[in-house]
Amino acid sequence: KNEVVVTTTGETHVYDGKAHGATVEVTGLPKGYQVTKAKSNATATDVTPEAGVAATADELVIVNTKGKDVTKDLKITYNNGTIKITKAPVTINTPDASKVYDGTPLTAAGTIDGIVKGETVSFKTTGTITNKGTKKNSYELKWDGTAKESNYEVKDSVGTLKITEQSIVPENPNYRGVTVNKPSDKTYDGKEHKWTPTVKDGDKTLVEGTDYTVSYNKTDYTNVTGAIEVTITGIGNYSGSVVKSYQILPRKYSIKTESASKAYDGEALTAGGKVSGLVEGETVDFKVTGSQTVVGNSDNTYELNWNGTAKESNYEVTASKGTLEITEQSIVPENPDYRGVT
Repeated sequence: KNEVVVTTTGETHVYDGKAHGATVEVTGLPKGYQVTKAKSNATATDVTPEAGVAATADELVIVNTKGKDVTKDLKITYNNGTIKITKAPVTINTPDASKVYDGTPLTAAGTIDGIVKGETVSFKTTGTITNKGTKKNSYELKWDGTAKESNYEVKDSVGTLKITEQSIVPENPNYRGVTVNKPSDKTYDGKEHKWTPTVKDGDKTLVEGTDYTVSYNKTDYTNVTGAIEVTITGIGNYSGSVVKSYQILPRKYSIKTESASKAYDGEALTAGGKVSGLVEGETVDFKVTGSQTVVGNSDNTYELNWNGTAKESNYEVTASKGTLEITEQSIVPENPDYRGVT
C-alpha cells in the first residue's frame, strides 16, 4: 500500500509589506489518484516570532480513479512547515559637513532608505552647529506613519558637523571680512589716549574677551614715547592677530621775545618775552636774558629750563627772537635823541 506524504513548505522572507503563504506538495499517490485541492491557509505579512508561523495543509482533496474523494481513507503523513518574515533593513545616513564660522548654523540633510514603498515614517535631520566646534549630525525618526517599527531593523551612519575659526587676518584663506578700525595719532595734551579697537564681523560688533583680546606694547598712553602697537588676537570663533599702531605727537609751543630800541643813555636795554602753547597747568622755567647797553644791536635772548612740570620730550618749539638796539645820543639840543649833553 502506498504512503501518501503531504509536505507544506513555508519560506523565509524579508519584510516587504506583502502577505506570504506556504505551498503544499503531495507525493506517493496510488496510480490514477489525483489531488484536486491542496492548500495551506497559513499566511504572514509582518515580522514573525523566531519560531515562525506554522503552515499546515488546511485544505486537501484526493480522488481515486473514479473521481471519489478518498482523502480520509488514505494513510497520509503530514510534514508541516513554517513561514518566517524577517525585519527589513533600514539605512540612515547623515553626512559630514564643515565650514568656517560665519555666525549662521551649519546643517546637512541626511537620507533614509529601506522603508517599503507606500509606507511612511517621520524622518528629519536635527544636527546643527553655529559656533566653533564639532557635533554629531543627529536625526529624529518617528514611527508615526503607516510603517511599523517592529518590521524594520535600523542601522545608521551619523556624520559630524564642524565649524572652524574665522581668521581676522585678511591674507588668511579663512578670512571672511572681519574689520578692525584704525587708530589716529594724538597730539600731546596731558591726557591719556589709550585706544580701544572696534572689531566687526559684518554688522555685528564683536566683544572683547569673548571674540578677541587686546594687548599693548606700552603702558604710557599720555606722553610722547614713540609708536604704540596694539595687537588684536581672535579667540573663540575667531583666530589670527592684527597689529595697529599710533603715537602721541609732540605739542607745538612757541617762545617769543620782544624787540626794543632807544638812544644811548648808559643804561641796559631789555624787553619782555613769553612762552605760549604749554598744556594748562604745566610749567617751565623761562626768563629773558637779552640786554644791550652800548650803541649797537643784539638778539633778545632767553633761557629755558625744563625743571617744571612740563617734559621737554612732549613739546616741539617754534622760537622768535626780538632785537635790542641802542642808537647814538645826539649832543644837539634840537635833535629828538638829545639827552642833555652839555
